[in-house]
Amino acid sequence: MDAQHALKGRQKLEDLRRKKAAALSGNGAQGELEAMTIRVQNLEEKDEKTVTMLRKSLDTITMERDAAFISREDMVAQLRLTKRRLQEAEEEQYKAEEDAAALRAEIKLLQASEDQSESLGAVAEQLRVAEQHNNDLQKELQEVMLRLQQEQQRVSMERQRSANISAINEDLQNELVILNTKLAEMEESKKTRSSVTVPFTESALADSATSTGGLASETKLLSDEIAKEEKAALETKLRELADMVERQENGRQLLLAEIDKQSLEIERLFVENEGLRASVKQTTEIAARWEAQVQDCLLQNNALRVLLNRLRLEQSSTIPFSEIGTSGAEVHVEDGGSDNKSASENWPAERTKLKIELAEALGRSEELSAQMAQQSADLTRAVQALTSLSSLYKPVLSSIENRLMQIRQEAPDIINADI
Repeated sequence: MDAQHALKGRQKLEDLRRKKAAALSGNGAQGELEAMTIRVQNLEEKDEKTVTMLRKSLDTITMERDAAFISREDMVAQLRLTKRRLQEAEEEQYKAEEDAAALRAEIKLLQASEDQSESLGAVAEQLRVAEQHNNDLQKELQEVMLRLQQEQQRVSMERQRSANISAINEDLQNELVILNTKLAEMEESKKTRSSVTVPFTESALADSATSTGGLASETKLLSDEIAKEEKAALETKLRELADMVERQENGRQLLLAEIDKQSLEIERLFVENEGLRASVKQTTEIAARWEAQVQDCLLQNNALRVLLNRLRLEQSSTIPFSEIGTSGAEVHVEDGGSDNKSASENWPAERTKLKIELAEALGRSEELSAQMAQQSADLTRAVQALTSLSSLYKPVLSSIENRLMQIRQEAPDIINADI
């Protein structure tokens, strides 16, 4: 009996120990489950915070990148426009300098031709006015050169700023790629963590399989939904970025096509200008040949005038002696006095002298008329040179000034857009 009671007591003690051990193991598993759920919740909260922060930073970076790309494209277009305008202004300046050199040479020729004449008068005044006008034009050209140099410096500064913007754009693109890779890594780590935690809880907690399985399935569904939403948002963002890049590329292609078209138009106008310049040169050569022929005719006319004066003098100086003798005899017979005889002797000499003076006066009058014609022609040429000078320089200078004003007005807009 005692042995049976002892055996029953041992069995009861063993049962109590087993129950106590089972209770202790259940409490430990429950505590581990609660700790794991708290840890999973903390990790999910941290992941959500990091994902929201990364989304915000991604949005800001994409916005900054788009703004930088648009500003860079605008800067490139503005730089091309300013470069083309500067090239046109330089071409106009070269043309103006060539025209100024040609007109200066023509003025020097006019001065040389006018210095040879005796009376300059109004022509000298016109030439002084032309020289003063030429000096004013040279000063204006120097001012235009200074403005062009300033604009070139400004264009170089804008190019440097465009290079800085492009570098910033590249840095933003690199940062965007890094953030995309970080997001992908975080999604993969979340998926692996969720896939690892659920089997661990199921194998560790055999007694509470139903509760742990439900929690794992819910966390898995939530993580899948979050991953799908993030993936859809990233795909839409990437599609929008691709569309924006495509639109910008199309705009750039259109801009390049327009620039090529304008360059072809400039080349065509340059060819037409070369043709017009060749025709003007040919016309000036023909005019120079005609002027040389006119000068030869004037020289021949002067030589003929000298010969005519000489013939007149010779004709007036050579009077036949028979005429002088007969006239003297008739006067002597009629009058018969000594006074009449002296008068008859002085009359032929006085007549000869008057004829000589008349011939000289005619020669001088013809020479003066020729000089007046020459001076009137020189005056007309000087007036034409002045009018051509003003007609050549005023449009060129006005166009250069208008272009410089446009560049000056557009430069602050470019600077404000960059800022």
